[in-house]
Amino acid sequence: VGGKAGVKVGDQLQVLRVTKEIKDPSTGQVIRRLTTTIGVVRATDVDDASSVCVPVSGSGFQEGDRVSSETQ
Repeated sequence: VGGKAGVKVGDQLQVLRVTKEIKDPSTGQVIRRLTTTIGVVRATDVDDASSVCVPVSGSGFQEGDRVSSETQ
């Protein structure tokens, strides 16, 4: 995510990993995703569509991990 999603240089983001998807048994649609916090990253360079971040805490980040705003 980048500037269009509201990310600014210096923002800290939680890195989350989806651990389980809960699906509606009749439609098969995902209705909820359970996540685990992997760590925190800080944005150092931001354009409209992407951000470059450095780790603040945690390790083992993987492709497919998600980020969300860190509550301060």
